Amino acid sequence: MKVIIDASAFRHLIEPTPKTAGDQFRKWVLKGDGLIVHTKEAQYDKELMGVQKAFKLLEDYRQRGCVESIETDQVVQCMDQIPDRPIRRSDDPHILALAAASKATVLFSCDDKLKIDFANTAILSNVGRYKRRSVPLRREQPADISDTSKRRQFFNIRKCKTPG
Repeated sequence: MKVIIDASAFRHLIEPTPKTAGDQFRKWVLKGDGLIVHTKEAQYDKELMGVQKAFKLLEDYRQRGCVESIETDQVVQCMDQIPDRPIRRSDDPHILALAAASKATVLFSCDDKLKIDFANTAILSNVGRYKRRSVPLRREQPADISDTSKRRQFFNIRKCKTPG
């Protein structure tokens, strides 16, 4: 599964605390179940560079082969197709464009409006409706999920809800 990391969730990734959503996400990616998509698109790159520890972690994932780079041109082209407000609720069209360009089906974010947009088929019609997931859910502590099937179950129960 391809996954996008939003700036709102960077802090979860760099926390070394066991059994957190970030910890489970790291295990999931390193196990080979998730592939992080990244782009040098200006807004996304600026957000990532703002958190140096997250940038270093992404570079570590890249060296391990856990990152797929998406060309900036593809993201910019998809950005033209992302509807403006009132259909889009979030202020992150660059993340939605990255999802469209990469066909990412997982969003690692704490931004509730972005998660709603990510699930909205009117915004991302070319990414499968029922396969999309958003993590982490706020105020939720994941159980210890040491094996792959439990880790997949952890991510699969986080279905995006369709706005309505």
